[in-house]
Parts: sequence; structure tokens; C-alpha cells
Amino acid sequence: MDVCLPPSKPDRWLPQRNVPLNPQDISQEDLFINHPPEYTDSFLLLIKSIMLFGRVTDYNVRSNLRAPPIVPRNQNPFFNPGFTELDKLVSVDFLENFPATYKHLGLSEDGSMDTDLYLAHLLPHA
Repeated sequence: MDVCLPPSKPDRWLPQRNVPLNPQDISQEDLFINHPPEYTDSFLLLIKSIMLFGRVTDYNVRSNLRAPPIVPRNQNPFFNPGFTELDKLVSVDFLENFPATYKHLGLSEDGSMDTDLYLAHLLPHA
């Protein structure tokens, strides 16, 4: 089953009828590092950030990361390949691949704050 992301913020597409579908699908492997400019805004980055936060939460629950480390090193969840890949995705790849116009933290020159963008930067680290 394919589940597409919305084209962009609802206020940009609700008044229109013929909005092209976003080519990104939540099952795509590069969803968190590929942000097509014509379909990317702070709202979609926030959605991706929430989804990434969910992946981190799932990993933590499955591997019981908060438990005391009484397992041998080769069974320690921090040394599993899945953890290493997820850690790199959260700490480097996700934010590094934001389009240039979204790399700031959401504070504009007039002092207004884009809370969606701010949260998109913050949530993966929560």
C-alpha cells in the first residue's frame, strides 16, 4: 500500500483542485534524505521529523535501550548496525539534506518564528 505525503502545507493546496501528487511515499528508503524542492516546505519537514522520531522510539522500545547494560558487547544495542544507521540518519543525514532555504531554525529577519521548521529541527533529537 502506497501512502503519499501531502503536496505541501494545506493552505497552499486546499483552495486548488489540480494539485500534482507528491512523488514521495512513506515507504521510500530515501524519504528522510530526499526533499524535492517543489514539494518541500516546513510542514512536510515536520511530518518527516515526526516519522523519524517514531523510528527512534520504535528502536528504543524494541531494544530496551534504557535497561542497564548487563549484556555482552556483541549484544549491546548501541553496537548493532541498526542503531548506527539510525543514529547517523538522526544526527547528520536528515538535517544535512534539508534544502538550503530550510537549514535555519525558523527565525526570520522580521523576528517571526516558523514553528513547524523549528520543530522539524528539534524533534529528531528529543
